[in-house]
Amino acid sequence: MDTGILDMVQRLGAVALALTIALPGLDFLLLRGDLFVGGGLLALAALVLVVSESVRSPSDVSTSTAQRVVGAIAEEPDDEE
Repeated sequence: MDTGILDMVQRLGAVALALTIALPGLDFLLLRGDLFVGGGLLALAALVLVVSESVRSPSDVSTSTAQRVVGAIAEEPDDEE
């Protein structure tokens, strides 16, 4: 997987944010015994990681949409002559 420096910084930021949410979640879940709040915070941390990996930036969406449209319209020519 070819990632640039900006992608790595973005992932690092998402992991840092998820950790700041997950650590209190573990505290509530394991030490205080509050299943609802602890589980909710852990689920939120997982959601942050999933969304950061799956959601694209607006410029990526337009680029991938344009590539799909061009791929659907323009077909590869056959090499049979």
